[in-house]
Amino acid sequence: MTKNKEQFMNVEAVCTSMTGEFRDTNEDNFYFNGQYMDSDGGIALRLTSGEHEEAEPEEEELSEEMLRIIEESYREAMERGEIPDFDDCDVAELLEDNPIGEILHAPEADVSGKWVAVFDGIGGLPCGEMASYIAAMTLAQAECPWRSREEADYEARMWEIAKAMEANLIKWKKMQKVRQMGTTMAALKFGRNYIFGMSLGDSRIYRLREGKLAQLSTDHTYRHPGHIRSALVGYIGTEYADDFKKMDFYKLEYQKGDKYLLCTDGVTDMVKDEVLEEILQMPVAEARGKMVDEVNRMGAEDNATFIIAEIVSAGSQSPS
Repeated sequence: MTKNKEQFMNVEAVCTSMTGEFRDTNEDNFYFNGQYMDSDGGIALRLTSGEHEEAEPEEEELSEEMLRIIEESYREAMERGEIPDFDDCDVAELLEDNPIGEILHAPEADVSGKWVAVFDGIGGLPCGEMASYIAAMTLAQAECPWRSREEADYEARMWEIAKAMEANLIKWKKMQKVRQMGTTMAALKFGRNYIFGMSLGDSRIYRLREGKLAQLSTDHTYRHPGHIRSALVGYIGTEYADDFKKMDFYKLEYQKGDKYLLCTDGVTDMVKDEVLEEILQMPVAEARGKMVDEVNRMGAEDNATFIIAEIVSAGSQSPS
């Protein structure tokens, strides 16, 4: 009997994170092709097979502590039936200390079937940096292929991941006696039949289709009368249920040639939408360089992180 085998779309993507002109550290983070930045600005890689390289001694203590906190939170959440048991996914490990300097470029990769995400930590140093790190690590632990069953129940799956991020941030905050701590998030998962996404805060998701740019995400912000800047009204780590419930979920149809931009406000505060539209017309590798140039040209006032992804070929049902 012939069965149909579901094929993922082919997605070529790039990821870059910039410290900016006036910041000493990078409070942004990302999750991209199994990679994210550790809390001191290096690269942590998550592997599902093979031997792990040994971590640098000065980074190992921090990594072990964070893994312990997150693993405890996951065990407690799974005991309550809130989180699925990701048996086929390894916990993230810190492999190398690779200071980012001013700009970190993750290698171009095919992210078919995977999560990609950007995070923008808030709450002041070092807490914003730690908040985005915990969120990225939590998403890394939840990374595994979605079958048709998971895709059909996509909103519940994403709520589980988001709740795990929230629980891990709040637990670390209480342990460290930190009053305010949190992170924004914009994330996409490139599935078999759809693209799935979630966002909270002012990190954005855009799509370029047939030359036209559209913002898919909603900014969870409010501008008080007389104020120049907007205030966040939703982020991970808020502890206010109504704010956390502002999270948006997406199920997106796609077509070959679509391009997606996920970015923190360090990009959108510097680069206007019409310029973003022009940049995204370029091949992804070229667009990355142009985006960096444009952020720098406009002043690079904040940490800026972005992922550009292009649907190179669509998924399909094929006999096997």
